[in-house]
Amino acid sequence: MGDRNSKLVYSTHPEPLEESSTEEVPQKTEVLKMYLDKKNRAGKAVTVIEGFRENPDRLSEMARELKSLCACGGTSRFGVIEIQGDHRDKIQKKMNAMGYKVKRSGG
Repeated sequence: MGDRNSKLVYSTHPEPLEESSTEEVPQKTEVLKMYLDKKNRAGKAVTVIEGFRENPDRLSEMARELKSLCACGGTSRFGVIEIQGDHRDKIQKKMNAMGYKVKRSGG
């Protein structure tokens, strides 16, 4: 018959329905885990945020924003953002403002 993923809608309303926006909305139900990591880093601290389900381009854009906010270096890969230094407070405020829920893990 038809495609299961089809978004065809039948209506008796005389005006056509508006298309829904395909713009990506932050997943407010998504809970990110944030912690400070010092293992295998020569004693230097790194703030790690994991649990993203974003595409790699969006993830690197978010990492760029966080690095700019904290005025430091960092990276994003495999659904994880790493920011050099202990910037958990700043990052948590920014992520909450972006619509994400952040749960701190560890001490």
